[in-house]
Amino acid sequence: MCAVAEKGKDFFHMIKCKLNQAEIAYREGDFSTAITRSNEALKLSDSYAYPPQVAEIYLMIGEAYAEVSQHDLATRYYYEALEITQKLGLRYLTARLYSNLSWVFYERKDY
Repeated sequence: MCAVAEKGKDFFHMIKCKLNQAEIAYREGDFSTAITRSNEALKLSDSYAYPPQVAEIYLMIGEAYAEVSQHDLATRYYYEALEITQKLGLRYLTARLYSNLSWVFYERKDY
């Protein structure tokens, strides 16, 4: 799928491919690769901005940073995603972001 998307300059699927690679790396505990692939997806989104997909990218980056205890960066990306999800009324992602933010605040002991 990735090669076909790249050949056809199908930015939606190129971004989805990078995001899928990030999710796989995340599940395997390779948070550095998850961040790298997510940032590649984010860069591609400059050419094709589909806001729900951009929110998913920010969420993935935030989750990877949270896993390596970089809470300030995690919070930054969660808030970027939250701005999009609230504007679009994406309730499930908004709820997930609030849950993730609460965990980061707990980890930082920022009650």
